[in-house]
Amino acid sequence: VELLAKLNIHTIDDALHHIPFRYDDFRTQKSISEVVDGDEITLAATLKSITKIALKRNFTLIKATIEDATGTLSVTWFNQPYLFMTLRKTKQYLFSGKVKLYKGKLTLTAPTIEQVTDHEAIHGGRLVPIYPATDGVTTRSLRTLLWNSLHNNLSIPETFPTKILNTYKLEHSKNAFLHIHFPEHEDQIQTARHRLAFEEVYRLLKEAAERKHALQLMKVAHQLSIEEKCVPLFLNAYPFDLTPSQIAAIQDVQKDLQQSFPPHRLIQGEVGSGKTLVAAFALYVASKNNTQSVFLAPTQVLAEQHFLSLQPLFEKLHIS
Repeated sequence: VELLAKLNIHTIDDALHHIPFRYDDFRTQKSISEVVDGDEITLAATLKSITKIALKRNFTLIKATIEDATGTLSVTWFNQPYLFMTLRKTKQYLFSGKVKLYKGKLTLTAPTIEQVTDHEAIHGGRLVPIYPATDGVTTRSLRTLLWNSLHNNLSIPETFPTKILNTYKLEHSKNAFLHIHFPEHEDQIQTARHRLAFEEVYRLLKEAAERKHALQLMKVAHQLSIEEKCVPLFLNAYPFDLTPSQIAAIQDVQKDLQQSFPPHRLIQGEVGSGKTLVAAFALYVASKNNTQSVFLAPTQVLAEQHFLSLQPLFEKLHIS
């Protein structure tokens, strides 16, 4: 549990949302006589022999020979000494990995291994999910955890009504998790990602709506009011005509400031687009309501620049 916590996995739901960052494609199965250099394949073969070789600096090399009805193939693993104790000669395994030509000899390098049983393969012979892992928690152990969870009658409630599922062409929640973790083909991955991305965006929008609703239940200490003549006075105090976008932004802020609940608005624009004059309008409205206001800047230098640039404007408006 403590090791999983390193990956922010505390519940089954956390594990389900621990999404693979890629997939190894080991769906291609061949006999040993068919393999060529560069193949990424799965071989169903019997372990014929296995040896452990101690190298320098505490490195370990495991060398094995596997065989099927068509021939034999060399297999190597580096720094996995436990394999020497766990793999058994004459047992049949699925070996999934990449074939390389080494010193003129075809070799299967560092394949994943899974003993052949009557059950569906998890670690080979399929699109194999690769997860973000950490020290003490391997991608193989995460794969096993998720396989057991998803294939042991895990109850995953559907969060959306049928109408939304049909309208946005979303698959059911449990299918999405099955397909993102153990897909049979690439299309299932894309469909599952679409469903999970939709759910995440929906959750974020729902949380934003709830925050907005909670904000609207709050009341400001002093609700501001703006006389109609005040806006033209402010606009005419500038030595230039404002652009339609600047006027629209000021009108939006004007509506915000007259609400009974605290306003929250982001004014976004390029350098020189007029964001400061929109902020100055908010200060002007506060002054006309005999309330205090604060203009914040990220640095002292910038604060002084704004003070010097706004001072002539506020003098025209008789604000000190």
